[in-house]
Amino acid sequence: MAKGLNLDLAGWRTLMSLVMELRIPRSGFYGPEGRDGAVLSELDRRGLVERRIFLEQRGRGGSITKVRVGFDTPAVREFLKQNIVDSF
Repeated sequence: MAKGLNLDLAGWRTLMSLVMELRIPRSGFYGPEGRDGAVLSELDRRGLVERRIFLEQRGRGGSITKVRVGFDTPAVREFLKQNIVDSF
């Protein structure tokens, strides 16, 4: 919202940007034969992330899978509420 993006487009990160920022091995997100890695499948199973496929992004010919925090999940809401309270 600070950058003026629409709410549907805000917060999405590519898997490779997460690999680089979090310093997690690439195999945590990308599994063998095009399947999901252990980290991504666990986050998805717990409902902590939303996943979306963006078609034909600028500079790319194919589709890109992006994820963002699943704010609708009660566990995520509680975690954020707790961190906000602790920061004051």
